[in-house]
Amino acid sequence: MSPTLFREGTTQQCRRDLIRERTLDGLRAAQAQGRRGGRPAAASDDLLAIARARRARGEPVTAIARHLRVGRSTLYRALDLEQGAAAWQATGGSAGDGAARARAGNWR
Repeated sequence: MSPTLFREGTTQQCRRDLIRERTLDGLRAAQAQGRRGGRPAAASDDLLAIARARRARGEPVTAIARHLRVGRSTLYRALDLEQGAAAWQATGGSAGDGAARARAGNWR
């Protein structure tokens, strides 16, 4: 390898490291201000309370989702996450149960 290519490679590596460092600093600063990245949740707590009540009365998820104007899969996922979190907490949160931890939102 020629010295010129070696020098360019190390320069690029330093630039990438600097970009990564600045990005992480920005994310930490945003987190300190209480902001979080990512897409907002489609199903709020109020919406889930309505969905749970209607589901308890035996109404189909499709009809509930249509009424609440959310996707059926979104509603299924939100209700499943609730059940998964409750099951995970009830079992004491077994460390080997990655699927339950993922459903409970404790594994990203």
